[in-house]
Amino acid sequence: MKYLGIDYGARNIGIAISDAEGMLAFPHRIVPNDKKALAYIVDLITKEQIGRIIMGNTRADNGATNTVTPEAERFADTLSRKTDLPVDLASESWSSYEAARYAPGDTHDDSVAAAVILQRFIDMNAQDTEISLDELE
Repeated sequence: MKYLGIDYGARNIGIAISDAEGMLAFPHRIVPNDKKALAYIVDLITKEQIGRIIMGNTRADNGATNTVTPEAERFADTLSRKTDLPVDLASESWSSYEAARYAPGDTHDDSVAAAVILQRFIDMNAQDTEISLDELE
């Protein structure tokens, strides 16, 4: 199953897509968080035949909200309704710092952060998709 990863921000939305097997996450692109963003993402989900959406949870580890949390949660709800797919929230703690390791200089790439969030989700749920060596023979 193919996954879509989202790093939601007030100005930009980072997007990542997994491979067809749902094992590896790849940065896709950054879209401005404007009126066109939702339509772009809904269209991408259809074109890429996405089966599951994973979005970074903007809440702190202790559940506290920040300034973007209400907007992000509304976006996730709207996206779910428009695509008939659930939006699973996954920890985005430190994803920007981890993504910065792969960016040149001091640049920040929200699509890389989305890939980090998505890859963490995939890795944490890998037991559902693991194949034994016996099955490969």
